[in-house]
Amino acid sequence: VLPAVSLGPELPLLLRSPLPRRLPPSPVVRTTIDGEMPREYRVIEGPYLADLLYQPRAISETVSGLQLLPELKPETFDRIVLTGMGGSLHALHPLNIRLVEHGYTSLMAETSELIYSLRRLLDLRTLLVVVSQSGSTAETLRLLDELGGGVKVIAVTNTPGSPLALRADAPVVTRAGEEFSVSSKPVVASLAALHWVGDCLCRKNLVQTRQELGQAAPTLS
Repeated sequence: VLPAVSLGPELPLLLRSPLPRRLPPSPVVRTTIDGEMPREYRVIEGPYLADLLYQPRAISETVSGLQLLPELKPETFDRIVLTGMGGSLHALHPLNIRLVEHGYTSLMAETSELIYSLRRLLDLRTLLVVVSQSGSTAETLRLLDELGGGVKVIAVTNTPGSPLALRADAPVVTRAGEEFSVSSKPVVASLAALHWVGDCLCRKNLVQTRQELGQAAPTLS
C-alpha cells in the first residue's frame, strides 16, 4: 500500500497558480502550386519538406490524368475488398465509408492478411481495389500470384509500368513523382485518385468530381 501524500499548505498555492498561456499558433507556410518555398523557410529546406511542398502539384497532375473506369458494374459483385499496406491501407478508409453509405458490401483488409488469412475472399464475386505506391511490393506481387485470372482489380499506383498497373483491369495512376520518404505526396495523390474511384463506382457526376478535385490543389498551396 502506498503511503498517503499530503500537500499541506502548498495545495492552495497550486490551485491559485495561473494556467500556462497557450502557445502562439504556428506560422502558415504558403507555397505555390509548383512547391516553391518562401525564402524565410529555406533554412529548413530538405528532401522531405520538398515532398510536402510538392503536394499541390501532385494533386493537380494526378487529377489532370484521371480517366473513366471501365464498366465493372460493382452491384454485380458480392463484395468490394479494399487492400493495401501501411499508409496505402489507411488512404482507403474514406472510400470504404462512401461505398458502405452507398449500399455496397465493402471491407478493408491489409494485403498480407488478405493473402494468408482471408484468401476465401479472392474469388470471382469480389471486386478488388488495391493501392500500392510502387505497385511491386512483396505483398502486392504475392497477391497478384494468388489471384490467378478472373478476379477484377482496380489499382491505384504511382508507378505506371509496375506489375500491379499492368495486371489491373482498371489502373488509376497517380502522378506524384518519386518520394524521399513515406506518407507524403503519393498518399495525398492517392486520396484524390480514390475519391475519383469512389465517384466512378457510385456513378456520381464526374464532371463535378473533376472540378472539386481541381480545387484541392490551390487549397493546399
